[in-house]
Amino acid sequence: MIKYKGVSYSNNIEKIECEKETDKFIYTKRGREAKNTEWQCYLNTIDEVKQWLIKLQQDKIDQLSKSLENANVGMRKLLNDLSEQ
Repeated sequence: MIKYKGVSYSNNIEKIECEKETDKFIYTKRGREAKNTEWQCYLNTIDEVKQWLIKLQQDKIDQLSKSLENANVGMRKLLNDLSEQ
């Protein structure tokens, strides 16, 4: 059976020939691998993998945006506190 492997750190998509599949693992000639980790995901179609990679990047953007907003709030508070001294 064919599966598509998405690799998050390189944004690569690989076509993989699987010998066996369970709920949590894929078995290939290279051995057993987890189907879904932080770094990789095996899915049935290339479009599913593309959507998985896009969602990972969007989640990173959302997290960084929140961090930036928190830093801006902290900076405004610091500047306000310093101007009152």
